[in-house]
Amino acid sequence: MKQLLSFFLGFVVGATVVYFVVENGKAREERAEELALEYVDSIIEWAFDKAEEIEAEEIEPEVYEADEASYFRMFDKPGDCVDGSYFRVEEVLDEHYAIAREQEYYASANLYLNKDLYVLFYSEEENKFYDDLIIKIPKGKCARQIGLYDWKEDIFSSKTIPIVRIMK
Repeated sequence: MKQLLSFFLGFVVGATVVYFVVENGKAREERAEELALEYVDSIIEWAFDKAEEIEAEEIEPEVYEADEASYFRMFDKPGDCVDGSYFRVEEVLDEHYAIAREQEYYASANLYLNKDLYVLFYSEEENKFYDDLIIKIPKGKCARQIGLYDWKEDIFSSKTIPIVRIMK
Protein backbone atom coordinates (compact mmCIF):
# COMPACT_ATOMS: atom_id res chain seq x y z
CA MET A 1 0.00 0.00 0.00
CA LYS A 2 2.76 2.44 0.96
CA GLN A 3 4.76 1.54 -2.17
CA LEU A 4 1.73 2.29 -4.31
CA LEU A 5 1.27 5.62 -2.56
CA SER A 6 4.97 6.46 -3.06
CA PHE A 7 4.70 5.65 -6.76
CA PHE A 8 1.56 7.78 -7.02
CA LEU A 9 3.22 10.68 -5.20
CA GLY A 10 6.28 10.49 -7.46
CA PHE A 11 4.03 10.59 -10.49
CA VAL A 12 2.13 13.63 -9.14
CA VAL A 13 5.37 15.50 -8.35
CA GLY A 14 6.83 14.75 -11.76
CA ALA A 15 3.67 15.73 -13.60
CA THR A 16 3.39 18.97 -11.61
CA VAL A 17 6.99 19.96 -12.31
CA VAL A 18 6.66 19.17 -16.01
CA TYR A 19 3.40 21.12 -16.23
CA PHE A 20 4.82 24.26 -14.63
CA VAL A 21 8.09 24.10 -16.58
CA VAL A 22 6.40 23.61 -19.94
CA GLU A 23 3.52 26.04 -19.38
CA ASN A 24 5.32 28.83 -17.58
CA GLY A 25 8.90 28.55 -18.80
CA LYS A 26 12.05 27.49 -16.99
CA ALA A 27 12.22 30.71 -14.96
CA ARG A 28 9.38 29.47 -12.82
CA GLU A 29 10.89 26.05 -12.24
CA GLU A 30 11.75 26.87 -8.65
CA ARG A 31 8.18 28.00 -7.89
CA ALA A 32 6.81 24.85 -9.53
CA GLU A 33 9.09 22.75 -7.39
CA GLU A 34 7.90 24.53 -4.24
CA LEU A 35 4.25 24.02 -5.19
CA ALA A 36 4.90 20.39 -6.03
CA LEU A 37 6.53 19.83 -2.65
CA GLU A 38 3.55 21.48 -0.93
CA TYR A 39 1.19 19.18 -2.85
CA VAL A 40 3.34 16.17 -2.00
CA ASP A 41 3.39 17.09 1.70
CA SER A 42 -0.38 17.47 1.81
CA ILE A 43 -0.89 14.20 -0.10
CA ILE A 44 1.54 12.35 2.17
CA GLU A 45 -0.23 13.69 5.24
CA TRP A 46 -3.60 12.66 3.81
CA ALA A 47 -2.27 9.21 2.83
CA PHE A 48 -0.85 8.49 6.27
CA ASP A 49 -4.07 9.64 7.94
CA LYS A 50 -6.05 7.37 5.60
CA ALA A 51 -3.67 4.43 6.26
CA GLU A 52 -4.15 4.89 10.01
CA GLU A 53 -7.92 4.90 9.53
CA ILE A 54 -7.76 1.71 7.45
CA GLU A 55 -5.52 -0.02 9.98
CA ALA A 56 -7.89 0.98 12.77
CA GLU A 57 -10.81 -0.49 10.81
CA GLU A 58 -8.95 -3.72 9.98
CA ILE A 59 -11.27 -6.67 10.26
CA GLU A 60 -10.48 -8.91 13.18
CA PRO A 61 -10.84 -12.64 12.59
CA GLU A 62 -14.21 -13.92 13.66
CA VAL A 63 -14.27 -16.26 16.61
CA TYR A 64 -16.79 -19.06 16.38
CA GLU A 65 -17.97 -20.41 19.65
CA ALA A 66 -19.64 -23.79 20.01
CA ASP A 67 -22.80 -22.22 21.41
CA GLU A 68 -23.38 -19.79 18.54
CA ALA A 69 -26.63 -21.16 17.10
CA SER A 70 -26.22 -19.31 13.79
CA TYR A 71 -23.09 -21.33 12.93
CA PHE A 72 -24.05 -24.70 14.44
CA ARG A 73 -27.12 -26.73 13.50
CA MET A 74 -27.19 -29.95 15.47
CA PHE A 75 -29.35 -32.94 14.47
CA ASP A 76 -31.86 -34.52 16.83
CA LYS A 77 -30.22 -37.92 16.20
CA PRO A 78 -26.96 -38.90 14.46
CA GLY A 79 -27.07 -39.15 10.68
CA ASP A 80 -25.00 -41.10 8.16
CA CYS A 81 -21.29 -41.74 8.23
CA VAL A 82 -19.09 -39.53 6.05
CA ASP A 83 -16.47 -41.11 3.81
CA GLY A 84 -12.90 -41.22 4.93
CA SER A 85 -10.72 -43.04 7.39
CA TYR A 86 -8.02 -40.39 7.87
CA PHE A 87 -8.37 -36.69 8.58
CA ARG A 88 -5.78 -33.95 9.25
CA VAL A 89 -6.69 -31.15 11.67
CA GLU A 90 -6.47 -27.82 9.83
CA GLU A 91 -7.83 -25.46 12.50
CA VAL A 92 -8.71 -25.89 16.17
CA LEU A 93 -11.75 -23.78 17.06
CA ASP A 94 -11.94 -24.47 20.79
CA GLU A 95 -11.39 -27.26 23.30
CA HIS A 96 -14.10 -29.47 21.73
CA TYR A 97 -14.10 -28.61 18.00
CA ALA A 98 -11.58 -28.79 15.16
CA ILE A 99 -11.88 -28.45 11.39
CA ALA A 100 -10.19 -31.35 9.61
CA ARG A 101 -9.60 -32.33 5.99
CA GLU A 102 -9.95 -35.86 4.66
CA GLN A 103 -6.66 -37.52 3.73
CA GLU A 104 -5.75 -40.34 1.38
CA TYR A 105 -3.13 -42.52 3.07
CA TYR A 106 -0.50 -44.42 1.10
CA ALA A 107 1.03 -46.95 3.52
CA SER A 108 3.90 -47.96 1.20
CA ALA A 109 5.23 -44.38 1.25
CA ASN A 110 3.76 -43.37 4.64
CA LEU A 111 2.24 -40.42 2.79
CA TYR A 112 -0.99 -38.46 3.32
CA LEU A 113 -2.54 -36.46 0.50
CA ASN A 114 -5.39 -33.94 0.85
CA LYS A 115 -8.83 -34.75 -0.46
CA ASP A 116 -11.77 -32.35 -0.88
CA LEU A 117 -13.90 -33.17 2.17
CA TYR A 118 -13.74 -30.87 5.21
CA VAL A 119 -15.51 -31.76 8.46
CA LEU A 120 -15.84 -30.27 11.93
CA PHE A 121 -14.88 -32.91 14.50
CA TYR A 122 -16.53 -32.84 17.91
CA SER A 123 -15.09 -34.50 21.00
CA GLU A 124 -16.46 -34.50 24.52
CA GLU A 125 -12.85 -34.62 25.76
CA GLU A 126 -11.30 -31.20 26.19
CA ASN A 127 -8.17 -30.17 24.28
CA LYS A 128 -8.02 -33.37 22.25
CA PHE A 129 -7.17 -31.57 19.00
CA TYR A 130 -4.04 -29.78 17.79
CA ASP A 131 -2.86 -28.52 14.39
CA ASP A 132 -1.80 -31.20 11.88
CA LEU A 133 -3.09 -34.03 14.09
CA ILE A 134 -3.94 -37.08 11.96
CA ILE A 135 -7.24 -38.56 13.10
CA LYS A 136 -7.59 -42.23 12.17
CA ILE A 137 -11.10 -43.66 12.35
CA PRO A 138 -10.88 -47.03 14.17
CA LYS A 139 -12.27 -50.19 12.54
CA GLY A 140 -15.91 -50.72 13.42
CA LYS A 141 -16.50 -46.99 13.86
CA CYS A 142 -17.03 -44.04 11.52
CA ALA A 143 -17.20 -40.27 11.45
CA ARG A 144 -20.97 -39.97 11.89
CA GLN A 145 -22.65 -36.70 11.03
CA ILE A 146 -24.32 -35.02 14.00
CA GLY A 147 -24.95 -31.57 12.52
CA LEU A 148 -23.89 -28.83 10.12
CA TYR A 149 -21.46 -25.95 10.58
CA ASP A 150 -21.30 -22.72 8.57
CA TRP A 151 -17.55 -22.28 8.22
CA LYS A 152 -16.05 -18.99 7.03
CA GLU A 153 -12.80 -20.10 5.38
CA ASP A 154 -11.78 -16.48 4.93
CA ILE A 155 -13.41 -13.10 4.47
CA PHE A 156 -14.51 -13.96 0.92
CA SER A 157 -15.73 -17.55 1.12
CA SER A 158 -17.73 -19.83 3.34
CA LYS A 159 -18.83 -23.48 3.31
CA THR A 160 -21.39 -25.56 5.10
CA ILE A 161 -19.57 -28.62 6.38
CA PRO A 162 -20.73 -31.65 8.38
CA ILE A 163 -20.15 -31.80 12.11
CA VAL A 164 -18.99 -35.32 12.89
CA ARG A 165 -18.23 -37.46 15.88
CA ILE A 166 -16.44 -40.81 15.94
CA MET A 167 -19.04 -43.44 16.80
CA LYS A 168 -20.39 -46.86 15.74
